[in-house]
Amino acid sequence: GREPPAPHEAPVARQRLAALLRLYSLVRETFDGPDAVRLWFNSPSRYLGGITPAEAIRAGRLDRAEGVLEVLHSGIFL
Repeated sequence: GREPPAPHEAPVARQRLAALLRLYSLVRETFDGPDAVRLWFNSPSRYLGGITPAEAIRAGRLDRAEGVLEVLHSGIFL
């Protein structure tokens, strides 16, 4: 199995987990059903400079994907 993170890595891991949980919560609040979620994650976004939310997340930019969701959740469509 995997070894637990080193003590200096634990806060970073907790922060990333908290960010992922915020993103998950926003996704659930914003979209109705898995098809809408899949479409959003895999569609290029002008807000993200033409990349998909999935690409932004893989690049470590959870904050940017979360920003798109906050805008969409507020009723502003990009």
